[in-house]
Amino acid sequence: MDKLGRCINCDIEATNMHHVVPKVLGGNEGSNLVPLCGFCHDKVHNTDHLSLKELQRVGIERSKKEGKYKGRPPTIDRSEITSAISQGLGATEISKKLKISRQSVYRIGHNGDPLVHKAVPKEVPDV
Repeated sequence: MDKLGRCINCDIEATNMHHVVPKVLGGNEGSNLVPLCGFCHDKVHNTDHLSLKELQRVGIERSKKEGKYKGRPPTIDRSEITSAISQGLGATEISKKLKISRQSVYRIGHNGDPLVHKAVPKEVPDV
């Protein structure tokens, strides 16, 4: 028998120690660990008892409370986009000028609202 013991699910040689309560949710060492074989460990993690997004959200919330997480710093100056919009530039011109995607221009838009193209009617010659 190895140091990990036997899988608590199928009783074959354990290859992993599984946290019953995930660390990000306050699970500690010791009694929180159970031995599992590789197959059972994979099976546990492929279930949706806690999705990765949920674990990430909990971890981020805890880090925010501890003052460690401040989010990703902004890479686009919103004031430059709103200024260019007020000058009458279109999304393509703004994106080329600021070297950002048009989608970023649309997302930031004017006064926080998405930028909306206004159709400019073409002059149709009288027939």
